[in-house]
Amino acid sequence: MSSPPEDIVDAIQVFHGLRYFSVVPFIVVAFNYLLTLPDEIEMIWANRNANWKSKVVFFANRYPPLAVLAVIVYIFSGTSSELTTAVCQTFLWVYGVAAVIVGALSHFVIIVRVHRLWDGRKHIEQLLTAMFVVCISTASILGIIAVLRLQPQLSYLSFLHTCQFGPTKPKEITGFLAVLSFFDFSLILFVIFNAMDRPRLAHVQIVSDLQKDGMGFFLAMFTLRFVDVLVSIYRDTVEVVLAVTAVWGLCTLINAHLHIRLEALAQSRSNGSVVMWEDMDY
Repeated sequence: MSSPPEDIVDAIQVFHGLRYFSVVPFIVVAFNYLLTLPDEIEMIWANRNANWKSKVVFFANRYPPLAVLAVIVYIFSGTSSELTTAVCQTFLWVYGVAAVIVGALSHFVIIVRVHRLWDGRKHIEQLLTAMFVVCISTASILGIIAVLRLQPQLSYLSFLHTCQFGPTKPKEITGFLAVLSFFDFSLILFVIFNAMDRPRLAHVQIVSDLQKDGMGFFLAMFTLRFVDVLVSIYRDTVEVVLAVTAVWGLCTLINAHLHIRLEALAQSRSNGSVVMWEDMDY
């Protein structure tokens, strides 16, 4: 009996990698969601001091990414015979748009926090806003180009009931991830420079907590996205998708934890909230 063609063997190996590793971020995020749900209800939804902007940003960062992770698990589970090449290519657009939105949301939350650390100074707000617009616009353009180049290569693999990526990896994927990583590094510099400047806020303990949480958060986000950049340079498209998906899950998890933490700090004040979302003009 002859052995199966090498390309089929490779496809099966890739399928098993996607099938099992794509489910890990979803399980981690879903399990963490259940663990933090009581705190989320108390500090976000039932908290009268948390304004509607804070709640909208929390919802957008928490739930749509979880839904996209669930779709990723479904697409690569190998359990659906209803998929087609058209569905796979549509999914790629959804994945690309979600990647841009998640990146924009996470950085929006970051710049608001950095702005708060700088005591709401107008020139810092203007600089952060300009950086946000330039970086997210550049990342969006690179993301769209990457999707356009990947889409014709994506097809439905009928005997495995899953989507298959082609052999060519667009360089724009690395560019997209590098822009987000550069933005993270720039924000770390903002936090370092802020630590060298004496805080002007009266509530020094809260400022100290924000600085500590912020630096750890920024370092974590930068490290995760920099790993994505390295994977996109040295590995193939499938492994890049797996890495980006894993970082997605971790970023949404970290964002949710820090958001809840900041609202908890707000509750410790006698007359209100550390309102992160009202100091900047949008």
